[in-house]
Amino acid sequence: MEDNPYVKIVQLVRNQADRQIPTLFRLGTVISPNPLKIDVSSTVQDEGALFKNAALGELESGDSVLLVTLDGDQHFIILCKVVGV
Repeated sequence: MEDNPYVKIVQLVRNQADRQIPTLFRLGTVISPNPLKIDVSSTVQDEGALFKNAALGELESGDSVLLVTLDGDQHFIILCKVVGV
């Protein structure tokens, strides 16, 4: 199977596709609730880059939140608060 050139082509296509699929969700940590600042992938996002689910309650410093990325990580929607089990 290793000598089959088609296997190598399929592997190459899969590797390229994996690199092109964007990450849609990010986990963030609330740094400050007012003004709202969230650490997302080691970058601090402020109110100018954040949108919030209207049903989401108040956030506190240290809360973990699940975010959806927009515009190639330029803006984020805070979906919900995330807690451990």
